[in-house]
Amino acid sequence: LWCYIDKTYLTSPGEYLSKFYKENILNIEDLIGSLHELSFKIKSKIKYKKGKTDYKTTAEDAFKKGFGVCQDHTHIFLSIVRMNNLPCRYVSGLFKPIQNTHNLSMHAWAEVFIENLGWIGFDISNGISPDDRYVEIAKGFDYNDVVPVKGVINGYFIENQNLEYKLIFIIISIISLCDIFAFLIGKKIGKFKIFPKISPNKTMEGYIGSIF
Repeated sequence: LWCYIDKTYLTSPGEYLSKFYKENILNIEDLIGSLHELSFKIKSKIKYKKGKTDYKTTAEDAFKKGFGVCQDHTHIFLSIVRMNNLPCRYVSGLFKPIQNTHNLSMHAWAEVFIENLGWIGFDISNGISPDDRYVEIAKGFDYNDVVPVKGVINGYFIENQNLEYKLIFIIISIISLCDIFAFLIGKKIGKFKIFPKISPNKTMEGYIGSIF
């Protein structure tokens, strides 16, 4: 639980966020109300505008720009809440806006752990707490933990081909380590040619054959 107060690269505060934090200390006596007020201030200060930031933009950079999207609003919120030593996490999911009854949109919001209540959601970009229009997909410390897609495999052949090359790399690495170990202890293990010269026309199968 308490690992969620740790800073990350995307949520680490700089000069601007640190100043904003000092001006907006949370009221522990009315924590939920204070968190909603913080959410409103972030939304008012950071105007929602696409194209001004991207997935690599930090909370500090978005705050300085004064523009961002739901991802940036959430990172800024997490940064401030963590400076108050409260566990909080990034949530990625789907959201159906009131004005659009047909399509779900990818969205981001935050959750804060409040004692005796559990995890409470805050959608900074919309200024509300998530309800039954929200569908959670993943949770983490920040956007990097919940990236929807990190790679695409194009069919069965490509998948197995990539696996084959990974296995080859592992085998070569193990053999290399054996030779290094043998060299260090003054003994010779096997008759391996670890890094044979590779002809431009030699196939991968020929290369593996030359090793053994």
